[in-house]
Amino acid sequence: MSVPILGMILGNAISAIGVGMNTVQKEFAENKDKIETYLAMGATRFEACKPVAVDALKLALLPTVNQLRFVRDRRCGSELTPV
Repeated sequence: MSVPILGMILGNAISAIGVGMNTVQKEFAENKDKIETYLAMGATRFEACKPVAVDALKLALLPTVNQLRFVRDRRCGSELTPV
């Protein structure tokens, strides 16, 4: 019983990592000038990259959060409708 659960957890983690890394690479390429401007104005690396990291994290967790919305409905016995 624990093997399927572990498989689902690892599958979701790998999916989230892939989406997150893809988003980070894309955002760094598109916003290179913006990040360099923050750094030139005295921002730390963390401060300059925080908007990119927040957007990547939101996109990476979106599929997992959407999937959890339906899991709750199945356990309650109701139809598969989002909350």
